[in-house]
Amino acid sequence: MREISMNSMEEFIRDVAYDCVDNMSDKNKNCIIDNPYTFDYHFGYALYIRNKYIHSRDLSGLGWHIEADYISSRIMKYIFSILIPNEYRFGDEYLERVYNHKQFIILRREYKAIYGCYPIEIVEKHRSTADVTFSEALHKMINGDANDEEIDRAIKEYEEKSRVITDLVDTLVRDLAEIVWNTDKIIDEAKKYKLDINAFKKEIKRIKDIFYKKNYYIPLDCIFILYKKKIDKEKYISCRRKLNNIIKDDPYIVEVLGSKYFDDTILARTALKRGENMEFLPQYQNDDRMVNYALGKDGIALEYVNKRFHEDRDMVIKAIRNSGDDTIMYCDCMKPYRKDKELVYMACEVEPWNFTSVAKEYQDDYELAKSVISRNKNQTVFIYLSERLKDDLSLALLDVECNLPGVDTYSKRLKDNDEIAKKLIEIHGEDCWMLHDMSKRIQKKYLKKRK
Repeated sequence: MREISMNSMEEFIRDVAYDCVDNMSDKNKNCIIDNPYTFDYHFGYALYIRNKYIHSRDLSGLGWHIEADYISSRIMKYIFSILIPNEYRFGDEYLERVYNHKQFIILRREYKAIYGCYPIEIVEKHRSTADVTFSEALHKMINGDANDEEIDRAIKEYEEKSRVITDLVDTLVRDLAEIVWNTDKIIDEAKKYKLDINAFKKEIKRIKDIFYKKNYYIPLDCIFILYKKKIDKEKYISCRRKLNNIIKDDPYIVEVLGSKYFDDTILARTALKRGENMEFLPQYQNDDRMVNYALGKDGIALEYVNKRFHEDRDMVIKAIRNSGDDTIMYCDCMKPYRKDKELVYMACEVEPWNFTSVAKEYQDDYELAKSVISRNKNQTVFIYLSERLKDDLSLALLDVECNLPGVDTYSKRLKDNDEIAKKLIEIHGEDCWMLHDMSKRIQKKYLKKRK
């Protein structure tokens, strides 16, 4: 591990970034090179950075901005500059704004797939059309070194440059999209197949609007899927494979694309691996074979199929068993089964949070509550227990082990319990905020060290 400088925020960010790259696998490097989009790492790699390098240190002496999320974001951007130095420069406002634009990231990847390289020249060509260089006053403000007069001047400059950069990035994205789509070539192909060009152009506009308004990129040649009987088999298979891969990467695209693209069961099967997509594919909602397939992949599909399947117990059981971490008992289709002991226990075994949606009588079921609390480590379900069980010490001690125990919902007697207080401290630390939900006596006894 590199020695991490604590002399300044700039040096700290630099050293952490290089240490990260030094210890990064080739697979992870390639993943970042292909997707240098900061937000996609916020809950993953950037969280690792925050835990390993930021939360474990006192950074209060390194500058004016020490918010962990901000610092981890800057570190990620420095990592980009190390891994793609010919494209990305840390601290370059124009480039940072370009690579912080999700549509650009999508198009950058598509451009490379088509042309074999990233669109570096196009990005720089757009930069050259306007002055996006920041003055010394602005850099001083960013670093927290400016006086009042310099700050006023820098703010005005930043607002002006920001508008210029925003316009540049928007123009870049639109120009790059047109290059990647190659609309004229697609229309020429449509003419070759003697398709209705007006209808084809109308669909092109719709596909482009999906990208510009909803951030879903779809290659224009996927439109040929709508003309299966009029194009050759090889072309159809090629377009289907392309769309199939897009759906695998982002199944939410089904919501905006429309059901007419999914008359092909190969595409439909890929789409229905996400159960909620059944809502957008009405042609399969009463199809025994496809419903059976969908429930085997994601039980939430049950909510969107024909009501006759809701009355088929075997189908309901299959849906529950394949509902994963979804709260299937919350679905309207499960209302008739919220009192069914076999299905209630089964649902809570698959996903403990289902306990929050079952019939009221199960809130007083000790064995079920114990099972749910012991397995649900992310958040408490204690608030959903009966008043009798909210006064049960054994259940409260299990709940304390949860990441977010529901101490505020414990009975008055349990809030004054020393065993619970000691376990809270053992698991969550002496300064855990949950102690403030305990009785005044407990607070006085166990929080006295902090006074």
